Amino acid sequence: MMKRKSKPLSAEDLDHGADEPELVALTPKGKRAKKHIARWVILGVVLLLLMSIGFLVFVVSQDLGKSFGGNIFGLLGKETLREDANGRTNALIFATSGYQPDGSDHDNGSGILTDSIMVVSVDQETGERFTLSVPRDLYVQYDCGGGRINGVYACAVRKGKTESEAADSLVRKVSEVTGIEIQYVAHIDFTVVKELINRVGGVDITIPHDMADYGCGFKYSKDQVVHMDGELAICFSRARNHHGGYGIPNDFERGKNQQRVLRALQVAALNDGKLLNPTAALKAVDSLGDNLRTNVQTNEIRTALELVQNKAGGEDRGEYAFMDSARKVYLLRDECTVSTAEEACGANGGQMILVPAGTTDWYDYSKIHEYFAGVIAK
Repeated sequence: MMKRKSKPLSAEDLDHGADEPELVALTPKGKRAKKHIARWVILGVVLLLLMSIGFLVFVVSQDLGKSFGGNIFGLLGKETLREDANGRTNALIFATSGYQPDGSDHDNGSGILTDSIMVVSVDQETGERFTLSVPRDLYVQYDCGGGRINGVYACAVRKGKTESEAADSLVRKVSEVTGIEIQYVAHIDFTVVKELINRVGGVDITIPHDMADYGCGFKYSKDQVVHMDGELAICFSRARNHHGGYGIPNDFERGKNQQRVLRALQVAALNDGKLLNPTAALKAVDSLGDNLRTNVQTNEIRTALELVQNKAGGEDRGEYAFMDSARKVYLLRDECTVSTAEEACGANGGQMILVPAGTTDWYDYSKIHEYFAGVIAK
């Protein structure tokens, strides 16, 4: 094939900008090529979006898988929550500190003692609800022998049980003591409560009576409304008259403070909606994934959320306890694990514990069952 010789540029050509390319109309073949390139560009962008969404789904599913039963596709469903014969859904919430619920740092030490044990009971139809704190010093029988109820979970862990098996051991024991059938269990590290409180901007707690804990560094008056961040709220919920404090003399008062913190967190989250925007929700899921284990299934999450949101106006019957002077409830009494005077208990190698009142049988829970059956029936 002969090559066409280039025509030399004249001065006139240069004056008229002959060095600029001449605009040439695209042929049908050129148009098809341009459309082909555009399609590939669009396809590439779509693939990148799909990959990003896929990665996001993967991250969320991994975190959901850590905390909940089922998988991310369960979120599309809306399974009815389990309930007892009275139409109530009862959940056991217990907390540990210095210990991760995934079992990654089992140290067999105090970090796996469940010093916070609480039952939350909700009527699915009306939203009426109450909470019950179980005192950690309640003496019970379990696989490691007799001991305080806060050691049931730790005992199971030390015997090689999985986290869910150990949690089930505590569920069975709390049901045995209270007579309340429990459908759900949630094991949290105190870290998750602290982080969630910080994510909603803190919580407001109304102080029930004068109290102080100088270990935490607070001194409050009755009816004072205190805005607490996560760190202070956790310290408040675990305080017990440290360093000359007052107003929180025992586990019963401490349990009520824990209930107040959780209730305030629920109110803050629902009122402000701060956990409902996508960014905050993802961060919350990340926190939960590391610090929460529960038998709630992913296909029950929507039902649970709707119950909390739609029935928030239901009667809140507040906190119940095994010992409550305001209600004249005295279901437990002090006892020493060795036969000695109470003031000499520790000196003689014993521990002060709580046992059922009105009986010499430390494991007779009939009066406790009767009382809480009445609470549920109201």
